[in-house]
Amino acid sequence: MGPSEPIRSIGIDIGGSSVKAAALTECGAWRTAQSERYRSPDPATLRSAVLKCLRELRVSDVDQSSMGLCVPGRRDAQGYTIVESVNVPALTGVDLRALVDHPNPMVIGDAEAAAVDAQELRGDRGRLLLLALGTGVGACVLDGGTALRVSDASPGHFGQIDVSLEEDAPIGPDNGRGSLEAYIGAAALITRFGEDEDSIRAGLVADDRPLRALSRAIRVAHAVYRPRVVCLAGGVGLMLRDHLPELDRLVRSELTSVARQDWVLECADDLFHAARGAARSAEM
Repeated sequence: MGPSEPIRSIGIDIGGSSVKAAALTECGAWRTAQSERYRSPDPATLRSAVLKCLRELRVSDVDQSSMGLCVPGRRDAQGYTIVESVNVPALTGVDLRALVDHPNPMVIGDAEAAAVDAQELRGDRGRLLLLALGTGVGACVLDGGTALRVSDASPGHFGQIDVSLEEDAPIGPDNGRGSLEAYIGAAALITRFGEDEDSIRAGLVADDRPLRALSRAIRVAHAVYRPRVVCLAGGVGLMLRDHLPELDRLVRSELTSVARQDWVLECADDLFHAARGAARSAEM
């Protein structure tokens, strides 16, 4: 795969801790890149991370490729300016076109983009509920490539579901007490277990509250959405791979009969589902 091979589309996923990117070449091959991790980035840091990923992807002329862009937060009516981003505040007020050096990027939610890629890679196995577990918690419900829209171009604000396990429940980043993000979001896990990923993995074994909160949220999802596949994506989602049997047991224990009998719980393949899905969506 030479550096001169034309690129059909690019996907950029601006997350709370790093930028992930993917490029689809004319021959159908994928290239991926990830920036260094950051914390509380300013706009200059985000732009530098995007440009670094584009260089690693060997993109010579961004304007000649379709681009899909995932960003956290609510956008204005035109769709290119973030009016509020709880998990990446530096994005607020930023013109996304200038941030990624593209005149007309197609902006898509990270959970929807990740779901598009996950369903494509797995084949259409029925209704998919993808939970993007990272700095925040997002969700997408996908039926054969069509996303369910309930609120703000999403199936609802899944990360803000109240899954309180005790009276003095933790408060999430959006000030919602007992929210799923307050238990399983990256910020909550770092506060509870420390920044080291090995410490977080060990903490998830020793402290069952995050898993119990997530299982409660998935049980709610079965009653509301009736998914055939539940897929855990994002950095935190991938950390939960070794915990899938325990999580599956917690969800299935006396689960409502409304749930599909043949549903399955899975983990994502890697961190680049959203970036690949954004690139795929830009071509649609």
